[in-house]
Amino acid sequence: MTDAKTANQRSTRDWPRKPVRSNGVERYSSLLDAFERLLLRYEPDQLSISDIATEAGASPASVYHFFPTITAAHVGLTERIADRFADSVQDVGVGHFTSWPALLLDWTDRARAYYNSQPVAPKLMYGPSRSWSARRAELLLNRRFARGMLDRLVRDFEIDETPHLQQVFEIGLTLHDSIWSMSIVEHGTITDEMSREAQRALIAYLRGHLPEHAARRASPEPGVLQ
Repeated sequence: MTDAKTANQRSTRDWPRKPVRSNGVERYSSLLDAFERLLLRYEPDQLSISDIATEAGASPASVYHFFPTITAAHVGLTERIADRFADSVQDVGVGHFTSWPALLLDWTDRARAYYNSQPVAPKLMYGPSRSWSARRAELLLNRRFARGMLDRLVRDFEIDETPHLQQVFEIGLTLHDSIWSMSIVEHGTITDEMSREAQRALIAYLRGHLPEHAARRASPEPGVLQ
């Protein structure tokens, strides 16, 4: 029981304390800016709360207020990067996709282009230095993206949503991301070959749960992938 309680306390400390007041939001953002600048020069496991404080021109206590541990800063920046990515794919087109695999291929191509254009994102989110809390944050983000993908496919194609499809999409994205992670570790980027392999894994897995030739709906409702 004591070990479980200690683990839970550690997990809680490894999540950022998000502010609600405007001045706190600005300070939180500036600390993430400082952490992101540092990651341009160092690996995630080389940095500490003191390094963020020095880079931001702040006291360590002020950093600890928002990020009790360096892992909490990892989680905070991971969430910010994911939010930026969500914004970058909001304009995914509708009319020219004749099949659900084509839509997902376009979405994953956009995702790869985004992450490869961000020097910090690949090593923070897919590199070998991730903590369990950071990985848990990524799983929660995958749940969010899986929900958006599923909503889009159900809206645009003759696919009936069943209770287990949400989990199916989460598993598919996890398979996809594990191949991206291999590419980051081995090559420092998501290569063409590994991107194709990740797409093959995602599509092949989903074909076991979705109709191969689902027709497009006559008038899909407007919307974006969240």
